[in-house]
Amino acid sequence: MKKKIELILFIILICILLFVIYLKFFVKVKNIEILGYSFFIVKTGSMEPNINAGELIIVKNKNEYKKGEIITYKENDVYITHRIIDKNGNTYITKGDSNNEKDSEIRYEDILGKVIFHSEFLGKIITDYLSFIIIAYIGINIILYFVTLMTTM
Repeated sequence: MKKKIELILFIILICILLFVIYLKFFVKVKNIEILGYSFFIVKTGSMEPNINAGELIIVKNKNEYKKGEIITYKENDVYITHRIIDKNGNTYITKGDSNNEKDSEIRYEDILGKVIFHSEFLGKIITDYLSFIIIAYIGINIILYFVTLMTTM
């Protein structure tokens, strides 16, 4: 029974991952949110050495954000991941760890969430091997389709 539950959870996880990949790279959805979690690949080195360009980050929506937390927010249709350096009521001042200048004020409504996880390894797999994974997945499905078609004849 335990193995069946593990298998079902694994299949659900794979389906969610494939759905996220499809939305991100084929439909070109910029922000995919699943159960309050968003997934991004960092494009710049503004948060180095803590978070490097190319890393996968997972962002969790929260009700409140504190000074020192790393957040992702939207500004002019661009997603930015920086650290909160000051908070004034419902507005926040952020700055990239490797930047010299602080950012302009942002509102709570513009914040997607706090960075709760980051991985250079997973970011590299997604960016470097994603096209291979997708092509292999499509190829295997085509082969399985024709094998099924031939066995039913």
